[in-house]
Amino acid sequence: MRFYLWLENIFDAILRMVWIFVVWIHETRKIRKRKKLFAKTQLHPDQVQEIDKLWQQGYGRKIPYNWHKLYQSFTGKFDALYFPEILYTTKLEVLMNPRHICRVLSDKNLLNTLFKDDYVKVPKTIVANARGYLYDQNHKPISKKKMLEILHDAGEIMIKPTINTDSGRGITMHNIQDGVDLLSGESVNSLIAKLKDNYVVQEKLVAHPAYAKLYAQSINTIRVVTYIVADSVNHAPLYMRIGRGGRFVDNINAGGLFIGLTDEGLLNKVGFSEKQDRFYKHPDSGIVFEGYKVPATLQVIEAAKRLHGRLPGLGIISWDFMVDQDENVVLVECNLDSQDTWATQMANGRSLFGENSLEMMKMIS
Repeated sequence: MRFYLWLENIFDAILRMVWIFVVWIHETRKIRKRKKLFAKTQLHPDQVQEIDKLWQQGYGRKIPYNWHKLYQSFTGKFDALYFPEILYTTKLEVLMNPRHICRVLSDKNLLNTLFKDDYVKVPKTIVANARGYLYDQNHKPISKKKMLEILHDAGEIMIKPTINTDSGRGITMHNIQDGVDLLSGESVNSLIAKLKDNYVVQEKLVAHPAYAKLYAQSINTIRVVTYIVADSVNHAPLYMRIGRGGRFVDNINAGGLFIGLTDEGLLNKVGFSEKQDRFYKHPDSGIVFEGYKVPATLQVIEAAKRLHGRLPGLGIISWDFMVDQDENVVLVECNLDSQDTWATQMANGRSLFGENSLEMMKMIS
């Protein structure tokens, strides 16, 4: 038995090295594609010297400056402690979040099991498919016939892939009445037949009026990144993702915009698209961003820090929260691998880890 465990560990180590190399190639290509975004951003000699000094102190070597230029190009704010995406994805995340743990806990079908409590809601599960096994909202195995019965008059729902998904890909909206999706005219039987394994059918979330006022077609979520340093859970600067253009998802890669948010719930002056379009007010609703108050933000931060402990063995987690129409804090999902550093730093003009940056550098030095 020990031999097989040893062999499995060797195999996992090889796969991890291959994965890191592939990610390194991907990040290198990505920064090259974004070069036009920061082509006009120049670092002063004293800024370069400050970057070199701090990173040699914490990381033990100099780093490329392109990521600093990219993050600075959005807000115009310099921060020597910006954490480059390529070091985060190929070194820090791999160290803090072992992939064999992430592979299990990233399944979105576990959201209700892991995180629901008296202080945080999660989207209500109507039915779920996990590796071909079907379940009702109480995690009881059911037949396909029973699933179709439950969905016959399910009303407004969302269907989400639960494995290997990001950026809102694969999420669909439906309104099921009398066995028919009113949005597409398709029968529920035909709708389910098209789906592969690993998905969850959830109730449609209704956002708090202050969220919906910004943009009503998507729920709009707060991204909170929590991480453990010195025996405590800390959080990075916040940002909010807001849909636009008639889309029902707010993901940045799906066309949503993102904007920095204070811990007290005040939006920054300007929001951005992934392509660096700037918005001082929402292009659809016309709501001016600067000083706009987002409710229950401190409660969202508190929830993220508390829930971090539900995932032992993981050092850094990206959470997506919203506040619903009844003022409940709702955890929409959590992200354990393939997280990012760029949006937080671009939106706020501040480093991801702030005063804890040197500690994070030393972890990967």
